Amino acid sequence: MPPISRRSVLTSGGAAYLAASIWPAQAASGWARAPSLPLAVQEIYPNALSGRIHLAGGLYAGDGEIRGATDRHFTWAPGENSWTERAPLPQRRHHPNLVGSDDRIFALGGFDTRADTLDWTMTAETLIYNPSADQWTKGPASPEPHGETVCVSIASRIHVIGGRTPKGTSNQTWTDHIDSDRHFVLDGGSWERAAPALVKRNSAAGAVLNDNIHVVGGRQVGGGNLTAHEVYDAREDRWRNAAPMPQGQGGLAAAALGGKLYAFGGEFFDNGGGVYPEAWAYDPLTDQWTAIADMPTPRHGLGAVTLGESIYVIGGAKGVGGRETSSVVEIYRP
Repeated sequence: MPPISRRSVLTSGGAAYLAASIWPAQAASGWARAPSLPLAVQEIYPNALSGRIHLAGGLYAGDGEIRGATDRHFTWAPGENSWTERAPLPQRRHHPNLVGSDDRIFALGGFDTRADTLDWTMTAETLIYNPSADQWTKGPASPEPHGETVCVSIASRIHVIGGRTPKGTSNQTWTDHIDSDRHFVLDGGSWERAAPALVKRNSAAGAVLNDNIHVVGGRQVGGGNLTAHEVYDAREDRWRNAAPMPQGQGGLAAAALGGKLYAFGGEFFDNGGGVYPEAWAYDPLTDQWTAIADMPTPRHGLGAVTLGESIYVIGGAKGVGGRETSSVVEIYRP
């Protein structure tokens, strides 16, 4: 049997997902469950704005199989019994990276695709959602197409770090792309370049901790999953290395809470492939990682969003690649 690859598993089907039941909403610590998403979706980058989580785009599943990219857009806030559908993206897109900044949600880059297909046409487009008008408009396009990046906001400046970029004139399939260390910053209506990351990688995760950007994990086309952990100081426009993750996890999610960085899940492709149940906490005061309780539903291609004193771990797939795409939303409270 040929070795398993991300491209092959994303185009294969999986078992049907199970509808999630509601766990106790007021657990003091550990894991609980929030209302499930209206559809099973993976390869997502949700974010929060004004106390409300936004999720748009991704790869959706029906009858246990990946059907293609979606344009659907949902929001949810703690205390609500279900997710609310909002204005869809202007086109179907997977891996759009959402960032909340200046009373708007920005959807950055990702891959455009035709209906009921799985294309990897990387885009430089920036879309901006106005919650008051329930409307998406086009913003300034980034200097290069990008996807599977880390995108965060510091002081109204949106940073786009690493990910993939086309390696030539072709831009249609997974094999048309290479890893990147580029670093763009959207400041108001214009883009500028910042110090490139130390490692070229895609499918990493990141969050802002004490006004520094932390980028962890991810993978490389030729090198597999990474443990690399880099920290960017925006005041000095400088990167440094920090304690690496205890194990390399690509396709993971991360969020910051209470002065610590948390990382969840991911996938691997060797030895038949699988999904990581492990979750970790990083303390910048000691520069050390600590294992926390495993995810109740191990997943990759998921999102993690901090609201209040909780981290909401959203969607993803319970099997490697496109297998067992899930609608589950779980809550972690330290």
